[in-house]
Amino acid sequence: MSIHRVAITVCCAVWTASATAAEPTHATYKYAKLRPVPRRAVTFGDGFWKPRVDASRTAGMRVVLDEYLTGKSKYITRNFQVAAGTVDEPRQGGRNSDEFLYKLMEAASYYVGDEDTGQIVRDLDRIIDVVLAAQLDDGYLNTWVTATGKRRFSSESWMEYYYGAHLMQAGLAHRRITGETRLFDAARKYIDLLHRETSPPDKWPFLTEPTDAWPYKFKHEERLYVQRHPDAEMALVELYRETGDKKYLDFSRLIMEGGENYLKREGLVSHAVKETLLNAGAIDYYLESGDRRFFDQVGRMWADLNRGKMYITGGVGARHAGEAYGDNYELPNRSAYAETCAAISNVFWQWRLLLATGEAKYADLMERVLYNGFLAGVSLDGTKFFYRNPLSHRGSNAGKQPDELRHTYWGCSCCPPNIQRLFASLQTYVYTATDSHVGVHLYTGSTLRYMLPGGEELTLVQKTDYPWSEDVQFDVALDKPGRFTLSLRIPGWCHGASAEVNGQTVEVKPRGGYYLAIDRPWRGGDVVRVKLPMPPRIVAGDRRVADQVGRLAILRGPIVYCLESHDNPDADLDQIVVPEDIELSARFEPGLLGGVVTLSGKAQLVRHAVEPGETTIEPTTIKAIPYYVWANREPCDMDVWLACDAEILPRPKRPTIAFGKMTKHE
Repeated sequence: MSIHRVAITVCCAVWTASATAAEPTHATYKYAKLRPVPRRAVTFGDGFWKPRVDASRTAGMRVVLDEYLTGKSKYITRNFQVAAGTVDEPRQGGRNSDEFLYKLMEAASYYVGDEDTGQIVRDLDRIIDVVLAAQLDDGYLNTWVTATGKRRFSSESWMEYYYGAHLMQAGLAHRRITGETRLFDAARKYIDLLHRETSPPDKWPFLTEPTDAWPYKFKHEERLYVQRHPDAEMALVELYRETGDKKYLDFSRLIMEGGENYLKREGLVSHAVKETLLNAGAIDYYLESGDRRFFDQVGRMWADLNRGKMYITGGVGARHAGEAYGDNYELPNRSAYAETCAAISNVFWQWRLLLATGEAKYADLMERVLYNGFLAGVSLDGTKFFYRNPLSHRGSNAGKQPDELRHTYWGCSCCPPNIQRLFASLQTYVYTATDSHVGVHLYTGSTLRYMLPGGEELTLVQKTDYPWSEDVQFDVALDKPGRFTLSLRIPGWCHGASAEVNGQTVEVKPRGGYYLAIDRPWRGGDVVRVKLPMPPRIVAGDRRVADQVGRLAILRGPIVYCLESHDNPDADLDQIVVPEDIELSARFEPGLLGGVVTLSGKAQLVRHAVEPGETTIEPTTIKAIPYYVWANREPCDMDVWLACDAEILPRPKRPTIAFGKMTKHE
């Protein structure tokens, strides 16, 4: 099989959970080029994503709900009872634990009315009762403050804006899916309190001098208030979309412009989740306000992201300290942080940029993150989760590195419920529909139901085994003929794509990275076929990234591959050298790791001796698996970036008195 060799850097690489359920009631993405479709308009069929979403809805949601209600994390729910005064015991856990429950409430709300989710809905109702009982009369809701007697809106309080954001996102999802308003009303009451307490013009701006490492500080009255965590920006814009009340849109701008000083930022410097959510919020604000200052600033931040601050998997956040972005080209493999929540936030960011511009590069990156940086964060059965996602791992002594293994329970349990809410809203990332234009952004078995402007009822059925298969088919069903434009993303990695309608060839550009727009009168029974060739390709490491010098990565379609020692038992991964001109063969293995395409080819096994010149080289065959399925078997070694230069391989240490083999005579 031929291979495309691409000398590129690692930096090339859903409508967020707050906006996934239904069309907004009032302002509807005023300055968007593309518009989301309601969650209920799309259903998954046979294909890559359905079993993963099903596993999340059943096993994944169940394990997190049980953890929060009866497991080690039950204090997260119990803290609300402590705050309400119905349980007489100390509050437990971190100051940010309320958000975990709010995220899970949002995810559970999307499942109301879905099949086989009755117990989830009952648990959701129970949790809503517990949460709302802890809300104070003026709307305030923060168990850390209420249960401990801390001062509100001060340096003693934490997460007040962030809590309001996630509570509102849960309330919006619940209202849009169920029609009920009690959770939404409670969230709005809290947001209105935040607005009254912190947004009057005579109190803004109270900006302190932010540091590069912590740019989220501002003052409330004479007391230092620490915003701590962006996300309110998106929730406020979404509340504006729901209610039409412009004060929420203005409040979002006020936080960014006065509180976080967003428009003066020069790059991504801090906590990766916070930085990425802030940019998603800025685009959300632009989509409703049309304020180009925010659009242009997001563009500058996106350029900085692509200057060596993103992993090839789409993961972001290189540093453990502060869970932060590093300097340009600071992308260590084994110590990569790449938090799962940061990958999810990156999906939110890229999705909004796609809505704002209609440009395929943002959909390409969103897809890269979904298949790699995000999906690696959850086990195949949907019940265990990564907090961070390294690109290299040595697992023979896995007990020494427990943070690199997936767990059902995490002390800081932000990632598990965040994973659930993205899975619960994932179908809204597949299509957009704007007037007589339907866009296809992700390829997976699915059905879209949409009413065209002329009143024609469109059902578009997508059939494909993508990303394992190159072939995608769309069956068009219309109750009466109608004209619309069907735009199909031709990925940037794809060369030589082809398409046809009813057997007639459609002209396609030789290189990808754009949308193929098919504008024609359509009838029921029309069939569109697309072929997206995906030979394995080699990506050369960027020499500006220390951990990529002398290394390469392997990709096929949107999938990043890795080596696990399970599949390469005859070789130590630190002894494998992959030639830059390796010929790789692709094979679908239905019985391996849920069914994956593996890649195999001839490489070298290089064994260095202590003394230079005593190296032995033997032929070996390597077998690569998708990165997202690693760590689903017994602990083992793993690498994404593979040595192509034998000189970078480690040499055995020379024996010394302090280190080496000692005989009984010595």
